[in-house]
Amino acid sequence: MSHGRLTVALGAGAPGFDAAVLGGEELSPGNRFARFVEFRDLLDRLLSEPMTDWSGDWYSAVDARMIPGPAQRPRPPFLIAADGPRGMRLAASTACRPGDGWVTMGTRERGLDEDAWWKDVARTADRMDETVGRDWQQVRMLNMESGTASLTSVEHLRDRLGQAAELGFTDVTLAWPRKDQPFRGDEALLEAIAAELPTLRQIGG
Repeated sequence: MSHGRLTVALGAGAPGFDAAVLGGEELSPGNRFARFVEFRDLLDRLLSEPMTDWSGDWYSAVDARMIPGPAQRPRPPFLIAADGPRGMRLAASTACRPGDGWVTMGTRERGLDEDAWWKDVARTADRMDETVGRDWQQVRMLNMESGTASLTSVEHLRDRLGQAAELGFTDVTLAWPRKDQPFRGDEALLEAIAAELPTLRQIGG
């Protein structure tokens, strides 16, 4: 469907809703991380091989078929969502193929203004630099979907992209604008952004 443009973003899930929504038990941070590591390993296998057997602490698979499999070989890129050092190290260890990397959306705290959000993103970027080094040459993606409703113009986005580049981010993602929250926005602005993509992609080198 994506003609080989799929990127898979993976996260361990947060306490509370992420467990309750599927009727699961609330896991400790350690168990949630252990489950995530196994999930990453199993998904890597599933997307890389036509047939998979797996018996782990959290998951199992018997003759699991992935036919015809993804267009990208051996698998689509993985982006590991992480805000803490342990998850950031996992992102670094996962990033072994072009397009692999790390993604963050900054703070989960609601109601922050744009300046406060950027300060939190800066702290997260600094944490990543301290954990894996600023010279780590893989994708560093900033999920800016939480700011969709406050995006006012192409120039406003250009400014945001400049801030992201200064913090070491190589890529950003935006939410498709909707009529209502949480991603309220104007699709006409998206069309204007699309028209400026060649110049916007040059920001940050």
